[in-house]
Amino acid sequence: MSTYQNHPEQPGELLQLWKERLAFLEREQAIVASSIEQFELRKRIEDCLKKILELEAKINDGNISADWKKEYSLPAEICKNQDKLLKYLEKVIPKLREEFGFLDIKNNVKYDNNNFKFIARKRSFDMSISIFNFRGEAFFIFAEFYQLTIDSLREFRGQCLKYAEKTAESDTKFWKPIYDFRLPNNLCFSIAFVDKLDAPTRQKVLTENPLRYSLNALWYSVPVVYELNSERLYFYEKPTDWVDQFTGEIAWKELRQITKKTLLP
Repeated sequence: MSTYQNHPEQPGELLQLWKERLAFLEREQAIVASSIEQFELRKRIEDCLKKILELEAKINDGNISADWKKEYSLPAEICKNQDKLLKYLEKVIPKLREEFGFLDIKNNVKYDNNNFKFIARKRSFDMSISIFNFRGEAFFIFAEFYQLTIDSLREFRGQCLKYAEKTAESDTKFWKPIYDFRLPNNLCFSIAFVDKLDAPTRQKVLTENPLRYSLNALWYSVPVVYELNSERLYFYEKPTDWVDQFTGEIAWKELRQITKKTLLP
């Protein structure tokens, strides 16, 4: 587990935390592919190196100010278990890109007061449900949470869908799939990272049918939670009553398979 969020008592301890931060950013840089994202990460790495060199020089010269903690404080991280978070991303983001063709991948996207860690997008994604073939856009949106409740997961799912609907191209929403003899439909996976899920929330994620709370004729919105401490993936697992059996269960059978193939590391 990363020690970013520990509280250093000595300048040397803080220097070590900055070095850990540098190693984290360098590993994150290996995940992203676009030149824009590489540029942004290089800027963050350069800023990190600058802090390290400044702090090293002040420690060596004995020129540490009284407010050194504030002057060289690290950026706050949401999840404490950053090592397992990056370990997961190092496996899943390249898999989305290389195995499933998600070539449009953005890092650290700010949208409507939200900070999405990664957004992977594919403009033409095929899915079969029973005898029907669908085609549309697919979004995988990842974000960190200090803690998570079923209400905050629902809110996050809604925010992701809002972003996807605004960003998707109009022709992939409807006309192009029909022209290609496909039914139009789009996917939006909202993947929440949290260190640990409490038992009631975990049970809700596994048993609550999202279609009972949100239904969009052109979108399937799929909430997923990755618990970092246990390294486990949680999502709507199976119907628990007769109502759920008739609430999109045919689609959920395919959506569960897509979830496992794409998001299991």
